[in-house]
Amino acid sequence: EEASWLVFTDGKHYRSLPSLQDHKRQLELDKGLNTGGMGCYAPAPIVNSAVEKKILAEVVEPTLEGMIKEGCPYKGVLYIGLMIENDQPRVVEYNIRFGDPECQPLMMLLDSDLIDIAEAVADEYLDELTLNWKQKAAAAVILASGGYPVAYEKGFTIQGLEEVSEN
Repeated sequence: EEASWLVFTDGKHYRSLPSLQDHKRQLELDKGLNTGGMGCYAPAPIVNSAVEKKILAEVVEPTLEGMIKEGCPYKGVLYIGLMIENDQPRVVEYNIRFGDPECQPLMMLLDSDLIDIAEAVADEYLDELTLNWKQKAAAAVILASGGYPVAYEKGFTIQGLEEVSEN
């Protein structure tokens, strides 16, 4: 199974974000064409505490340490796409962004001020900051026009958003 793991890093320290899993297939029940992402939920059930420890020890920490050793310490959001089989994480990709649609459930769960986090990253005091996360689950669902991702009509107006509840 695929999972996403993100960290904030100030080039010296890091703070992990909740694990995520996105839904790539165009249709429900894992049917249809593969897309960039049709939705996402957090936390990812495949990332148990044993897998999390491996992600940190075998992926996150060596990656950040390697960047420092190469003379390129990174500040920002590091996105790590993983495949997990038999509790063993394997890196599929790295990105230096929140990721889409992963960012949406993360922002629903964040219970700290993102500006405070950005300042701690920029000024290299992330180790002094405690990140607070709502102890809930969150999901985002993508609304796409029929035929996506191949041939589809664009420009439709989305209506009814004022009726949507946060609950």
